[in-house]
Amino acid sequence: MALFEPWHVWIVLGIALVAGEMFTLGFFLACFGLGAFAAAFFSFLGMGLVFQIFIFSVMTFFCVFAVRPFLLRFSSGNSRKIQTGVAALVGKTAVVLEAFGGPESHGKVKTGGDVWRARSKDGSFFSEGDLVVIESVSGVTLEVRAVPTTA
Repeated sequence: MALFEPWHVWIVLGIALVAGEMFTLGFFLACFGLGAFAAAFFSFLGMGLVFQIFIFSVMTFFCVFAVRPFLLRFSSGNSRKIQTGVAALVGKTAVVLEAFGGPESHGKVKTGGDVWRARSKDGSFFSEGDLVVIESVSGVTLEVRAVPTTA
């Protein structure tokens, strides 16, 4: 009996590729690892090297083009991007602390415990206590519009 069998090499290669996947997270190296495990199985059964390489190639090809797209879609396709910083303010409501309206008029609004400088996106007038929706952020100024009313 030899020091190591060919299926040992396939197993070690498969483990190394699957372990390498932990650093890439693209389900690419894992496909090669699965191909190596399939080749190890057939090597253990006594199949020849040419057949092992064929199984490795077919399994890897199948995994890359059939399984990988599904896994990528399942893992991140349905998740939304998390907004951070001032981008997270867009779409939130704020309370007007200082009245403003018209072109180039600024006031103050409070959202999430912070007070911001604000201006009307469309020139509308807002009184103290009104609720507004943040449309965008321009520097340190929030551009707001009225909260839509439901009829």
